Parts: sequence; C-alpha cells; structure tokens
Amino acid sequence: MPVLVSTDGSSRSLAALPHAARLASALNEEVVLLRVLDPHKDCAGESAATLRERVDRVAARFVRELEDALARESITGTARVITLLHGEDTYEAILASVALASAGLVALDTRGGGALRHLLFGSVALQVLSHARTPLLLTGPAVRPPLLVDPYHVFMTTDGSGAGDAALIEVAALCARARARLTIWQAVEPRLVEMGASPPAVTIRARLRSLAGSLPPGVSSELVVDEVETVGEIAGAAIRAAGSRQASCIAMATHGHSRRYHSVAGSVAMGVLQHSPLPVLLTRSRD
Repeated sequence: MPVLVSTDGSSRSLAALPHAARLASALNEEVVLLRVLDPHKDCAGESAATLRERVDRVAARFVRELEDALARESITGTARVITLLHGEDTYEAILASVALASAGLVALDTRGGGALRHLLFGSVALQVLSHARTPLLLTGPAVRPPLLVDPYHVFMTTDGSGAGDAALIEVAALCARARARLTIWQAVEPRLVEMGASPPAVTIRARLRSLAGSLPPGVSSELVVDEVETVGEIAGAAIRAAGSRQASCIAMATHGHSRRYHSVAGSVAMGVLQHSPLPVLLTRSRD
C-alpha cells in the first residue's frame, strides 16, 4: 500500500515529501508523488492548437518536475500526474488517485503563514481527511527535515475518548507493520482532577497500561502522562515531549468524545500542526 504525497509543484508543498519517504521506508512501501493538473489554470500559457495537446505537454513537464523532486531527495518513487475533470474538485482527484494506487496513507503540506486554521479547514487537506479512509500525514510551517533515527518512532497523543482509542488501534497497526516504536501520551490537568472532571494521573496510567496490553504483538510502547495547567498548554507539552524522545511524527485523532473536547482537541491538533517541527499523523475521528 504505497504512500501518496500530493504537491502543487511549489517548493513549500514538497516539505511533506522527505517525511512521507521516511515512513514509507519503515513500512517498506513505495512513494507516489502526485500533482493534480487543472487544464484551465495550468495550460493557459501553452500555444498548442488543441486542449488535449496542451494538457499532454504540461503533464509531461509536471512528470519531469516530480521526478526531479524525487531525485533531489534521493527517493525512489513514482511520479504521477492526474488531470482534473470538469466539475471535479482537487481533493476528489487526489482521492481518485489514492484509490487507483491503493495507497495506505496520504501526505500533504498545509503551507502555513497567516491563519493556519483558515488554510487547513475548508482546504484540500481537510477535505481529503474528511473523505479518505486512510490516515493523513501533514506538515506545517514549523516542520524541519526528518531525523534519520531508527527505528521509526510514533508519538501518539490521546484524550481518553473512544475516538482516541480507535485512532490508537489504527496507529498501533501501522507501528506493527513498520516495526516502529510507539509512545502513548496523555495530558492531565490537576485543576480538572480536583473538580472531579478528569480522572487522576494514576487512573490514566492504569487505563493506558490496559490499552497497551491490547496492542498488536511486537509493538514496543512507552506510556507517558504529563501534567499541564490548562488546555492551552497541551499542544506545546505534546511537542516538547515528542521532541525530547526523538519522535518521527506526532499522531492524533482529529477530535474527542465530549462537546468540550470536540472543540478543544481540534484546536490542540491545530496548535501542534502550527508549531511542531515534526509531521502530524491525523486519523479521522469515527465518533
């Protein structure tokens, strides 16, 4: 099941490529580097007589550019260009390519500059996340080149929700395939514990141990519970904890179980994506 990386051809949009290739290597899977060709936008400067000829010329150029991008990163992969159909959205073309390639994961860069929430929500990235059955690897404005440390290391955040548990099972299965390390991390707010609105750290640790016991055989996991003063500190605490453990990516579900966490965990994901030097592996919440 290949890892599909989507790019619009800009250097910024290629930020996800080396991270996707790192994970693909751990999974022993191929990288497919994809660009969607919009005939009306991308062929405007071509002088060929027919639209078909113009599309063919631009597609050939795009393939060469994608192959060059793979070569620059010393990545063995396949360059693929798909032409946007009339009335089709970009995310639909990406999803069609995912199905065609039988891809197991999609990687995208969210660009970043200005309001990242506006850039992601309603964007191609969110549309893909909302409709795809595969996890989505996103890079944000603070992303850095991947650490070449083996084995691959997934830092999984959870909030104790059913959505978080479902995401953990999915991520653990990926770790089993990649022979990757797995850290399971949860934040606890002492103030909420005192109010009776959150279980204490000892209860959370016991719950995480129970979850770890149900993971696929061979998955090496570390369980971490860190105290944070407020919800607003969760993203920063997760980034620091992942960085101190030399994680390869930060994994999380898109939201949790309650009304509070439905809004909060979305903002946590946004905070992590905006400030993390690591890519964020998102799985769509099923609750």
